[in-house]
Amino acid sequence: MRRVGFAAAIVTIFAVNVESAACYGPDTFQNCDDSSGNGYTINHFGDTTMMTGGDAQTGGSWAQNSTILGDTTFHNDRASSGNSWNATDQRLEDSRHIFTRDRQGNSSSRICGLLDRC
Repeated sequence: MRRVGFAAAIVTIFAVNVESAACYGPDTFQNCDDSSGNGYTINHFGDTTMMTGGDAQTGGSWAQNSTILGDTTFHNDRASSGNSWNATDQRLEDSRHIFTRDRQGNSSSRICGLLDRC
């Protein structure tokens, strides 16, 4: 369940319309296409999820690798623009602590409730 929610969130980040996306293949390796012509793959290896995709409008590609260790998820991302960033999402009791750092080294953090969309 945690991975399904995570994958849906990531797909949303990359502006893919989840409702109109079609994915094929087993849970460990899926190929997906959305109504805008974007294609992406989702690979699951134990507690690691690797996603790569292409932006049909720009021709650019993006990638996200995430690893879950206990109550913490580590993300390493690259947007189709080439910008990269990383994030740590840690669950603590009834909240999530999210720490991010972009390619320039700028960092931010926020605390959200478990049910908040942040």
